[in-house]
Amino acid sequence: ASAISDIEYDAANEAVVISFDGDVPSKIKSFMLSENPRYVIDFYGISKVKVPNRKQFDGDIVRLVRYGAHANKVRIVVEVNRADIRVKKSANGSDYTVKFQ
Repeated sequence: ASAISDIEYDAANEAVVISFDGDVPSKIKSFMLSENPRYVIDFYGISKVKVPNRKQFDGDIVRLVRYGAHANKVRIVVEVNRADIRVKKSANGSDYTVKFQ
């Protein structure tokens, strides 16, 4: 994958779908920050994003998605309404889906 091509919010499933030009990167780290609750996802080996750097969604759990591009990674930050959430992650071809419950 060379770049993130799209970030969408699937309201019916409370899921954030991150799409790439090519396959999802193989090195991904993610973690939850409970203060000002947010879920952080680092995608290594890419540094380009082709979408606005923040997207407001106002879902039941997901409020906002923003990112920062760094030299060796792109960090996606999903601002959520509460910290006690469960996260289910899956990669399928060029899409990486994070489902919040």
